Amino acid sequence: MLNFIPFTSEDFDAYIKLQNEEYANDLILIKEMTFNEALEYSQKEMTKFIPEGHQTKGHTFLNIIHQNEKIGVLWYWTMEGKTAPSIFLCHLYLYEKFRGQGFGKKALTFLENESQKLGARELMLH
Repeated sequence: MLNFIPFTSEDFDAYIKLQNEEYANDLILIKEMTFNEALEYSQKEMTKFIPEGHQTKGHTFLNIIHQNEKIGVLWYWTMEGKTAPSIFLCHLYLYEKFRGQGFGKKALTFLENESQKLGARELMLH
């Protein structure tokens, strides 16, 4: 069984640091930027998208826990629609040693169930 626990400020700070570095590495290849340029760009883009960090309205950041051990993270965005919300999966990440054991499928099932509880009309993937 998996548990999904909301991020603390410390969780978010560690997570966003890694996300910014990963995005910066992608930008280096795509836009031929230096690492520092790419990291600055990444940080600005993340700040625009989630200006209040893990407490940005509509964004949910969760630690995925199995047997009292953190095995990954789940981040989704609930976008309000005219008649019903939509859920957008921003990031599902499992630590390497927990991959291939069905945890990703269980996390997606959790998100599908959350979407249904919220009355979402669709669940979208990044």
